[in-house]
Amino acid sequence: MVRHLAVLLLGSVIMTSWARAGISHLDCIQTGPGQYRISFQLEQGSSSVKVFSSLKPDGSDGVLVGTATHSPYDVQAGGAAQRAYFLLQPDQGEARWISLRHLPLEGAPNFRDLGGYQTVDSKQLRWGILYRSGELGHLTDADQVYMRSLNLQSLVDFRTSRERTRLPDRWPENVVGSDADKRLYAPIGDEPGNDTQKLIQEAFLYHAPPERLRALMTLAYEGFALQGASTYGQAFRQIIDGKVPMVYHCTAGKDRAGLFSAILLAILGVPQETIRYDYMLSNEYLLAPEALRQMTQAISSAAPDAPPPSRESVAVMAGVDEAYLTASFAAIDRRYGSFDAYRREALGLSVQDVRKLREILLMP
Repeated sequence: MVRHLAVLLLGSVIMTSWARAGISHLDCIQTGPGQYRISFQLEQGSSSVKVFSSLKPDGSDGVLVGTATHSPYDVQAGGAAQRAYFLLQPDQGEARWISLRHLPLEGAPNFRDLGGYQTVDSKQLRWGILYRSGELGHLTDADQVYMRSLNLQSLVDFRTSRERTRLPDRWPENVVGSDADKRLYAPIGDEPGNDTQKLIQEAFLYHAPPERLRALMTLAYEGFALQGASTYGQAFRQIIDGKVPMVYHCTAGKDRAGLFSAILLAILGVPQETIRYDYMLSNEYLLAPEALRQMTQAISSAAPDAPPPSRESVAVMAGVDEAYLTASFAAIDRRYGSFDAYRREALGLSVQDVRKLREILLMP
């Protein structure tokens, strides 16, 4: 009976969506193989939280693992090659799902779940259905074992043909599958007349000052939003066609994949503050000292006769800046008059398509 309580509690989320929140500020990190630390804040007179764990995003194998009266709360669930999901039911208010935002993949440092974010109408994105990442050619054997637990049904690759040739994705045989319709190669940056990325690379290797690099990155983002719109539309079609769980990625997982994430969240009705948070989160994983060191080495290898780039220039190219995201949405407004017009005319998404996206990606 206990095994099915998580499913029953999911029903309670539906029935009590009007209720005041009993918990807020949820977070989950992994502290070891099968070990998790859940953080939360009790609200509205709540004094305890029942914690259910599941190895499936739908909670169908959920079990009660304890009752928390304080935060953080440590939980044991699953094994090293498995991912756990948790349902938190406060004694007052509605239940909430939480899982890992950043997944523990050694060869993909910016691999993240888009789940858990809330829309303006208090809907929650499902966990375990959409993943964003950088290139996947460095996955370790352990990473590949872990990937099998995600039950991925499709992949979207925003990299150019040159980028894919340089580093093909590395997948275990039974992840995503061999069906051509499950793998969408949707290059952004290969469009005729789009030389922005080439300009950035050349400017970087020839030591343009950081302000020039930022200006070029801003232009690149405007191109992603405008010239890349029809390609983004293809990625949305994968979701609408039910090919989920899905992972989409570019090279670093911060620019083309980051902008797609922002556009997707905006369509679903996620607040701008949350969209900015998800976008800027890439800096936490890509601007770490070791990541910057590796990027500096890669640049030096690409241009062995050039002097090493400055630390500030490396940080500009390795990270994200809120100004790029702002520039993208401003370019959309200038070209189309509104984001809604962009959704219809550039992405090719109808009102019915948006309803389907919400049905697939949001919890009831």
